[in-house]
Amino acid sequence: MSFRYLLPKVYKANLRESKILIAKLFADNKLEVENGIYTDTEGSFEAVKEREASFWSANAPLSPLCIVQPLTTTEVSTTVKALACSSGNFTIRSGGHGQWTGASDIHNGVTIDLGAMNSTTYDPTTTLASIQPGPRWGDVYT
Repeated sequence: MSFRYLLPKVYKANLRESKILIAKLFADNKLEVENGIYTDTEGSFEAVKEREASFWSANAPLSPLCIVQPLTTTEVSTTVKALACSSGNFTIRSGGHGQWTGASDIHNGVTIDLGAMNSTTYDPTTTLASIQPGPRWGDVYT
């Protein structure tokens, strides 16, 4: 599996807490981290800021301990199962269209961000479109 983990917290205590959370949740479930853990101190905080800026409403984003970006439906299922077995809170974010605080994000929990699952396909023979949960409508229409 090739999860992508984003740790949006700036403070070192929270960064440590985030890494412990990821290690516990995903090591216990024998998941591998191929793409690594990205933090603001490692120069990958831009990815977090970009996702936070993509919320439809400016008052909607909160401060999760970490953001998990699964790349497949199997990874989504495995992540939800791992988090459901823990005592931590989590939420699932698709396009971030919720207009109220907490609609697509969580404070001091885990946000499962489906933004990396953003492909669309169209079969002209069957006239069926397949849209993953992550793209914004502008991307779907193009």
